[in-house]
Amino acid sequence: MIDYKSLGLSEEDLKVIYKWMDLGRKIDERLWLLNRAGKIPFVVSGQGQEATQIGMAYALEEGDITAPYYRDLAFVTYMGISAYDTFLSAFGKKDDVNSGGKQMPSHFSSRAKNILSQSSPVATQIPHAVGAALALKMDGKKKIATATVGEGSSNQGDFHEGLNFAGVHKLPFVCVIINNKYAISVPDSLQYAAEKLSDRALGYGIHGEQVDGNDP
Repeated sequence: MIDYKSLGLSEEDLKVIYKWMDLGRKIDERLWLLNRAGKIPFVVSGQGQEATQIGMAYALEEGDITAPYYRDLAFVTYMGISAYDTFLSAFGKKDDVNSGGKQMPSHFSSRAKNILSQSSPVATQIPHAVGAALALKMDGKKKIATATVGEGSSNQGDFHEGLNFAGVHKLPFVCVIINNKYAISVPDSLQYAAEKLSDRALGYGIHGEQVDGNDP
């Protein structure tokens, strides 16, 4: 376990992080209950991934740009999409901040919070975030762009194209792969042969790091 004090964190920081993890889980659980009761049509769960999401969000700074994926409920909640906003989206209401009730649930978007719009095809958010990173570099801004994907997305063409471009142009871009061991129904043993997905970074000339998602 990493000593949190060596990272500049205090006990108060840990309490704040846990609060947001807990809130994300409770919103997720309520969405499932509403779905099972037939009140809302669709749910994409991020249960078990809250520590990774809040750990990542807590490290970001104002002005950074993010491209989350559809399991990043706790992440976007911390970034400023409220529980009320999430339920408006789940019920397809016109006041939904993501899309005015037109998108599927869990397809997050907020210009005010620098959250890029999510699309259903996996990995498409990577080129978007890489493009944002290019804009940040061209504008001389000392900020970063991030994209979050599941391990299944790391097998898509958009993943390769985006990371290759980011590596070639030395962009301020961070790609976070959250490996929950299944891409819908395909176990990770049938998805890739590498020991660690972070090793893929070497092929793009960028740094890769593997962390314990439950103790990030």
